[in-house]
Amino acid sequence: MPSFTAPDGTPLAYRAEGEGEPLICLPGGPMRAGAYLGGLGGLARRRRLIVPDPRGTGDSGGGADPAARRCDRQTGDVEALRAHLGLDRVDLLAHSAAGDLAVLYAARHPERVRSLVLVTARGRALGIDFTEEHRWEAAARAAVAGLDAPVLAVAGGLDGGPLPRVAAEIAGLFPRGETAVLPGAGHYPWLDAPEDFARTVGDFLDRSAPVGAGAPGAGGAGADLPPGLAEAAAEGLPRADVDFEMYEAFEDPEETAWWFRLWTGNPDADGREYRFFGMNGAGGYAGLWLVREGRPLPEQPVVFLGSEGELLVLACDLGSFLWLLAQGVGPAEAMGWGPAGDPCPRTAEIAERYAPGGRRPPEEILRRAREEFPHFEEAVRALCR
Repeated sequence: MPSFTAPDGTPLAYRAEGEGEPLICLPGGPMRAGAYLGGLGGLARRRRLIVPDPRGTGDSGGGADPAARRCDRQTGDVEALRAHLGLDRVDLLAHSAAGDLAVLYAARHPERVRSLVLVTARGRALGIDFTEEHRWEAAARAAVAGLDAPVLAVAGGLDGGPLPRVAAEIAGLFPRGETAVLPGAGHYPWLDAPEDFARTVGDFLDRSAPVGAGAPGAGGAGADLPPGLAEAAAEGLPRADVDFEMYEAFEDPEETAWWFRLWTGNPDADGREYRFFGMNGAGGYAGLWLVREGRPLPEQPVVFLGSEGELLVLACDLGSFLWLLAQGVGPAEAMGWGPAGDPCPRTAEIAERYAPGGRRPPEEILRRAREEFPHFEEAVRALCR
């Protein structure tokens, strides 16, 4: 399973399934591994499900501090997953007890939430259906009252707890909240009424997506690099014996459009399907080609456009590109313009953390990239005038 690193350094695993815009799905329990969510009744046919194993469950580490498994503390894990995926804003689904985690995340990071789906979720964090005092209640209620994101509370008509009225109460606390009750379903509506569940949630998410939404985490001027790339860039990697220099952020789209039109000779081409993050010494550009629809930035291929018209797919994804750099191979070395540099243990550490088990010889990384994306050069040449 792929993994990411929590703020305290704990490795956390997640599963990715399906196609389309990513949907982060938080499992309930509380503290239950995400496998039981499966494909959410067919929702994976409409969305790419990103299902983390909460810390201490499934393939995720537990961390040194048991208190880090507390619900309010795990909001940092959700934020780390968002950053790892390179998403500016997230569509977030939570089941049962994870509803509290999703609500607390939305309260702390409202600017990162594009939509929220609460499936047979409890409302403890909001003080609903519980008589005892909870330290989160007042702050969470105040925060979600200003959340400018659509929220869907899904209830099972046959669910013994939480009852459908809880979903209605939760939705009523959000400015854009709405409720959907699936009459023949219980606490696991994707199992009891899979078609109704997938249609209800999928249609809600489609309505919530902004018009013209492109690749997730596409970013704009100065958008943050995905974490693995950002960490390498912050440390000045790769080393000087590799002919490649990384930027601190993605190149400004206006700058990309300017040189891409010159490169292609096409005044209508703007390079919007690329996010460039570095150059070699001869002025060639390396960046992400946003060709995998609905996939997060780290899963997009890395490509190179040379200053003299050279074109090459360097890696199938960002993790593989980091492994290339770790073995002393940047764009120029991949083109055969010079010998590979020395292996870099520090870059390898970063690559192992963000793409564990992904180390392969440079020749294999390059071969796989060419085989998976054989039409890259044709796509670019078609734009040239």
